Amino acid sequence: MNKKYLIVIAIVIIGLLFIITPDKKKVLTDKELKEIENKTVSCIETKLNKYINNGKEILLSDITDKKDKIEYFKAFDDGNNSYIMFKEHNGTYEYEVMRDFDLYFINKYDIYQKFNTNYGMTILIHTENNDISYDELIGSCTAKLPIEYRTENIPVLTINKLRKTTKIVFGDKEITDKKIIDKLIDVVAGSSKIFYKGMNHAYLCDGPAEMLMYDSNNKLIDTIYVYGDGRRLIPKSISKGGCEYFDTKEDYRKIIEEGTNTIYHGYVDYTEVCDTALELIYEDSNYKYYFSCIKSDYVLINFDLNHKVMKLKYALNNNYIKPEQLVTYNNLIIKEKKN
Repeated sequence: MNKKYLIVIAIVIIGLLFIITPDKKKVLTDKELKEIENKTVSCIETKLNKYINNGKEILLSDITDKKDKIEYFKAFDDGNNSYIMFKEHNGTYEYEVMRDFDLYFINKYDIYQKFNTNYGMTILIHTENNDISYDELIGSCTAKLPIEYRTENIPVLTINKLRKTTKIVFGDKEITDKKIIDKLIDVVAGSSKIFYKGMNHAYLCDGPAEMLMYDSNNKLIDTIYVYGDGRRLIPKSISKGGCEYFDTKEDYRKIIEEGTNTIYHGYVDYTEVCDTALELIYEDSNYKYYFSCIKSDYVLINFDLNHKVMKLKYALNNNYIKPEQLVTYNNLIIKEKKN
């Protein structure tokens, strides 16, 4: 068969992306920026080592033969827990490289966690409960730039208007629970832009989704543009177009999950050769669910908020996600009604 693959990458990008301007008094040198990066990486390494008890080093050659594509690599295994931290050259994410690392881990564990850092590092880690948070492992290690800055917040008038929201429409979901609505508006109110002296503020230009905010008369108050990482947003009423947004202090996807039947996730299909026979991966009282060929060992699901990775078949059969919550890409799953 022809090689088939499907990648849905949910990369959580925390922090800001900056472009240095010619202000020589305020600009950080490449050396200074590298030192900040090294301190951050060293901090993460220290935290990772706390999860490993007298671990044995894992060799890169045990995982992949693509050594020429790896700029940094560190990995340990203590027999129960293990981690891998690596960076591809120039901070890229190549399918074939990531395939080797993911399959190495999924062949060892039913579940593990996967994180990406600001500096292009990827971390795969398995612990007893697989319950490490991003902030615990990476966020607390993110270094602040040692220069002056100012912040800008969403205008109070805009927030006051949003406080009148009684219904939020997000895709095919509706949120009417006042507590959930208030939590989401609190996140909007607490968001900000940070401007460092001597540095231009640059924005990621990925496309946003829309949250429609309605009042008690079902009149549209405003539309909130929200982004895939759950940490960026901007009300349409104050947007000047382009890629502008405010950064939030918490991931609003957690609140959306709480208020809807949504579970944020993505798939990666590492299948290269696939026997052409339907593979049953799950069934309930009404339906059977299949892959179009034998590939359950190679189709992984990535949960965006808890960073857990597992085989999709395992996730369905162990109640991590329900079929109706799945986002189906390119007819990955075939649904058949029972007789």
